Amino acid sequence: MKKKYLLLGLLCITVMLLVGCSTSKTVISTNQFIEKATSNGYTTKDAKDQFSSYDQILEATIIDKADNFKVEFYVLNSTDDAKSMYETNKEIFEDSKEGTSTNTTTTIGNYADYTLVTGGKYKHLCRVDNTLLYVNVDTTYQEEVIKFIDSLGY
Repeated sequence: MKKKYLLLGLLCITVMLLVGCSTSKTVISTNQFIEKATSNGYTTKDAKDQFSSYDQILEATIIDKADNFKVEFYVLNSTDDAKSMYETNKEIFEDSKEGTSTNTTTTIGNYADYTLVTGGKYKHLCRVDNTLLYVNVDTTYQEEVIKFIDSLGY
């Protein structure tokens, strides 16, 4: 009888957690990315010309605060293009692992999220529909960047 109540309790907790979890994120535009960056004291630059040989990239905007601080935002032609770019960069990040590292991966609804901390670097990818956020910064900037990512809803 106790097992039955325990299982019922666990089932209720699981249902509450699932109901409380969002299965999708809201896509932001390049203008919203720029506005958030500017309001957080960052300078952005249009990087579309750097990626002109990639037809799938519609827009590319970069925050380049310091030598070891890079936050990039891309709008791609399609969700499939964004998925491909996400997977390619995830593999590159995985190949860069040094010594002890930690990583997390989440894929649910319309987004995929990957974070890696390794070799003094904080690396983060977040794909929402046809957009991609790419982060590669020294861990000294990790908390600052996490706050910025959170402000984007990514």
